[in-house]
Amino acid sequence: MKPTINALFAEPICLYEKVNIDYINDKILLPELKKLDLHGLRKKGTFLSNDQHILNNIDYGNFVKQSFCELAKKHFVELGYTTNFRIGTSWLVQTNPNAEGEFHYHSNYWFSGCYYPDQGVEEFTIYFKRPYNFHITPKIVKYNPFNSSEVKLICQPGSLILFPSYLQHKIGTNNTEKNRLSLAFNINPFGQTGEGDSEYNFS
Repeated sequence: MKPTINALFAEPICLYEKVNIDYINDKILLPELKKLDLHGLRKKGTFLSNDQHILNNIDYGNFVKQSFCELAKKHFVELGYTTNFRIGTSWLVQTNPNAEGEFHYHSNYWFSGCYYPDQGVEEFTIYFKRPYNFHITPKIVKYNPFNSSEVKLICQPGSLILFPSYLQHKIGTNNTEKNRLSLAFNINPFGQTGEGDSEYNFS
């Protein structure tokens, strides 16, 4: 007899591939991103834009923001949400060859996203950590969503990934000879959310 295993309370990770074909022109976006001023992070070889609202400030930003919102809305509808939302912070991350990011999460936000412009880099990797730690860790024969503490996702150039902001994540090692750029952003609901004593208005 084979048991039924229910995947309760799953973590929704949305990956749109080849967004650069139908939505965003990387030939316009990349030159603007490369003009941004950066500062080094604690992890050697990783850099962050000084501007934390780049989609509000670069020429192509408003169009990119509208595209991200359109794709995010489709994702939220699939999840069963009808909440209005808007993009808050947005920034550029540069990962130099042989460098990687550090695990982190984005407090005060609902969902986060990252877009990987096509820069001639073959692929991008991002790691996610399980929101809670296992208290007992028996020997694992084969890793799967039920027993893994970390998961690596491989994203192709021109892809957009969306995930809950509370999930710890990090940029994987850049195994190429080129600097790797990624455009990240955070999303919050807008207007009334919840009901009863849990009602809140995001103004």
